[in-house]
Amino acid sequence: MGGWWQDLRYAVRMIAKHPGASALAVVALALGIGLTTTMFSIVQGAVLRGLPYEGAEKIHYLSVTSPTNPEGESVSFHDFMDWRSRQQSFESLEGYNQLGLTVTSTSGYPERLRGVRVTPGVFQSIRVTPALGRDFTNADAVPGAPAVIIIGHAVWESRYGSRADAIGQVLTVNGVPTTVVGVMPPKFAFPSRTTPGFLSPSRSPPNAAPAAGSTSSVA
Repeated sequence: MGGWWQDLRYAVRMIAKHPGASALAVVALALGIGLTTTMFSIVQGAVLRGLPYEGAEKIHYLSVTSPTNPEGESVSFHDFMDWRSRQQSFESLEGYNQLGLTVTSTSGYPERLRGVRVTPGVFQSIRVTPALGRDFTNADAVPGAPAVIIIGHAVWESRYGSRADAIGQVLTVNGVPTTVVGVMPPKFAFPSRTTPGFLSPSRSPPNAAPAAGSTSSVA
């Protein structure tokens, strides 16, 4: 007991004698603990606890690796479509890419929202359906089809007061009139555990040039 008390007194004297170094040590320790906690939260959410979808153990993420990017990168829409036409290992192969769009309601209030562009089969693959309205169909992804959007639950609450007549409302998305066809469930997150403000169907004209890094794949 006496040795422990002497060590404590010595530590207090050293802190008082060198307050600057002591403060730096405390900051470094706090940063280390914070970083460790953050990394554990990421691993816990994405690896240990798994994705927040039914049958998550059957969902796989596909990407392309290269000597310059061994961690993997997205693929062009054309490459994705080629993968889809040739693959025989999965029940389905769907794609998505994250983006931001400026959304303006009839009131004229513009808002920058984070969203996800998806192929129409994504929701079936992760076994999630809109809480209100409908899912995307293959017809929605045809170039030239009327523009449609599914909004996140938080957007539905803030912009429409959770009213059912939000379905069929027209928003201006990056200058294009776009019809709301669905509302996602309250805690829906995609991809992983991020919550999108909106979702739109992926489209690519047949003559479009490949755009590297535009699409990620979920199988």
